[in-house]
Order: sequence, then C-alpha cells, then structure tokens
Amino acid sequence: MIDRYDDPLQSSALSLNAGVAHAKLIDFKSLGPTKGINYSRDHLRRKWKSGEFPKPIVFRKTKSSNNRRICWIESEIDDWIAARAAERTVQNLPVT
Repeated sequence: MIDRYDDPLQSSALSLNAGVAHAKLIDFKSLGPTKGINYSRDHLRRKWKSGEFPKPIVFRKTKSSNNRRICWIESEIDDWIAARAAERTVQNLPVT
C-alpha cells in the first residue's frame, strides 16, 4: 500500500489545497530551456525521492493508464534555485 504522502499525486494535491491553486506549472521539457536544469528524468526522480528537489505533480489520463505528465510548481523550482544560489554565497564567504 502506498502512503498518501509518498505518492506524488496525493502529496502535490495536498500542497495545492494549501494555497497554491493558481500556480504556474512547468513540465520536464521546459526545465532545461527555461530554468537551466538539464538533469535526466531518472536523476530528477532520485533527487526528489531523497528530498533534494521539489516533488512533481503527476497527471494521469486514467488511473490505469501509464500515460502521464509530470510537472512542477514553478515557484517551488525558483525557490530551489534560489536556495542553491544562497548555499553558494554562504560557502564563498571569506573567513575573518
């Protein structure tokens, strides 16, 4: 049995109900050209399962269908990028 918090469809729905119902979505194909994130699908999957990348929202045409579309909330991706930039800035501070 899948815990509803481990299922990206369920956990993303919980996030959407928490106040981002009008969020802009970005799909896998747009991550590279628009955000500079050129990871493979498998690498992204490993990163979000380990908590190192925002979890996607999964859209399925039918419950039994393997045909699905994976998207992320753009603001979460932007926040993730900003956090990486902040880490870089903190790491490069001179020691006084």
